[in-house]
Amino acid sequence: MKIGKFTVRSSLIVEENNPMDGSRARRLINAYFDAWNNHDVEGLRTLLAHDCSLADWETQVSGRDAVVEANRSIFEKMPEVKIKILATHLFKGEKSAACEILVQTGKEDVNVVDIIIVESNKIKAIRAYKK
Repeated sequence: MKIGKFTVRSSLIVEENNPMDGSRARRLINAYFDAWNNHDVEGLRTLLAHDCSLADWETQVSGRDAVVEANRSIFEKMPEVKIKILATHLFKGEKSAACEILVQTGKEDVNVVDIIIVESNKIKAIRAYKK
């Protein structure tokens, strides 16, 4: 959906006219949540840096393969799990973002903040915190 010079995708607003102003980071984050919601572990793999890390209230893993496997395990345990993006806040330099999300497990909804670190157009780290 177009709103002026903006395109709304996955509940995020992505600026199209200036690719150096953070839209690349926003597209990367959008692609991450799209792959996550589709339980597309190979799609996730393409978005992650080789030395990425994932830390949340239950899991702490490092390395792309370990992060992919941690997500695969989540998808297998909760086949109905989805994420609804509530807001994304890019920080100065567009190398990190705070994403307010609602994790919908099929049994409960959990408010979470994901801190996503971007480096060289790949996701370097994901830190998830329950509210």
